[in-house]
Parts: sequence; C-alpha cells; structure tokens
Amino acid sequence: MSRSFDWCVKRASDPANSSFSDRDWSSAVEIPSESFYNKMMNERYNYTITGHNDIGKEVIYKINVELNPETEFDYFTYEACLHDGTLLFIGELLEKCLKKVIFLNTYNKKYGPPPNGCQVNIKIGNFIALSEYNKEFAPDEKPWLVERTTVLLPLSIRYE
Repeated sequence: MSRSFDWCVKRASDPANSSFSDRDWSSAVEIPSESFYNKMMNERYNYTITGHNDIGKEVIYKINVELNPETEFDYFTYEACLHDGTLLFIGELLEKCLKKVIFLNTYNKKYGPPPNGCQVNIKIGNFIALSEYNKEFAPDEKPWLVERTTVLLPLSIRYE
C-alpha cells in the first residue's frame, strides 16, 4: 500500500476530519490513478485552462500535474453512489473525481480558490475505493441498489 492508501484511510476514519468515518475502511482497496488520468488526458501533465469565475470575469490557469502516490497530501476529493454492483458505476466515480481535479473544481479550503493567472501545481495520489453491501442502503423505490461505493482521491495543491 502507498501513502495514498494509509493517508486516506486514516483521514476518512477520523470523525473530526471526515463525514465518512461511519464506514469500515478496513476493506478499502487502492486503485492506481495513472491509467485513468492518461486515458482522460492523453498523458498531458501541463496544460492551460481558461473560463469565467462566479462573477463572470475571465480567468486563466496554468496547470502542472504530478502523479505521486507517495507525496504529502493536504486533502481528498471524493465521489460516492448507491448502485446495483455494475462495475461501470465505479469507473464513473473515478472519472468524476479526476474531472474535479482537471477542471479545478476542487481546491484546498485552507488556500481558497486559485488566484487568476497563477500556476496551479497538483499532486495526485492513487484512488482509494470502498464498496459496502447492505440492503438498508437501498431506497424503497429501488431495492436493487444495495451497494454503496465511495472513492477518494488524495491531493496536494499549491499556487505560484
């Protein structure tokens, strides 16, 4: 197991740091992020994004991504869902986590959103996935949704 795994499980298990402390993280698994990232980004680790902020002002960021499951992490982004056990849903959770990172839809609250024009240095760890099975998860109208999957992606983000 990498630092990604140990850090996420410890952080997610701590009720002072996570709303996921009610889950049994002892059965979580680590999934390497590199193949998913490369599939989505065609091995691009440096890129520029432009867009508009909340008040309509144009923003531009230079992004530098490093995949390193052994780095010192600051926080994790996550996705979770109830499903019927189809593996497609887990793949979608992995993709949603990465999209948050790629499009800067996540940031460390300690630093706030990145200032316009800065370089954003992002270190990504490996995914940590936890699947749990319980009939109590299923809503009455969808009794087949007995699997709950939570995916964490540990991150370190710095602005220059």
